[in-house]
Amino acid sequence: MDHHQHVELEAAGLRTFFRIADIWRLSEAERAAILNLDEEGLRLAKEQPASIKQETLHRLSYVFRIYRAVNTLLPDAHRAAEWMRAPGKVPIHGGRSAITIMASGEPNDLQRVTEYLDAECQ
Repeated sequence: MDHHQHVELEAAGLRTFFRIADIWRLSEAERAAILNLDEEGLRLAKEQPASIKQETLHRLSYVFRIYRAVNTLLPDAHRAAEWMRAPGKVPIHGGRSAITIMASGEPNDLQRVTEYLDAECQ
């Protein structure tokens, strides 16, 4: 894959993230925390998505897996989006919503939500 193709894939990944963020009604602070970016980094990701960090790509992959899994479990898009904001009723959530956990800024929390949903899908 050449550099141009790589940049196009990164841009497509970020566009997809921002569409999911809109569906989940993520605040700017939640978006930045999930991607581990500061406000300026988030602005740049929106305006010029080229050359994002490897960690951000890794976080995007978790977000995409979470989106797929929650929409598999709850095929109604509205219910799936509501679940993301609902206080957790499963042990890993500790009463917090999936969004709250994901926006903690810790990559392990994205992984925990992903693994929980993947297990529920099986």
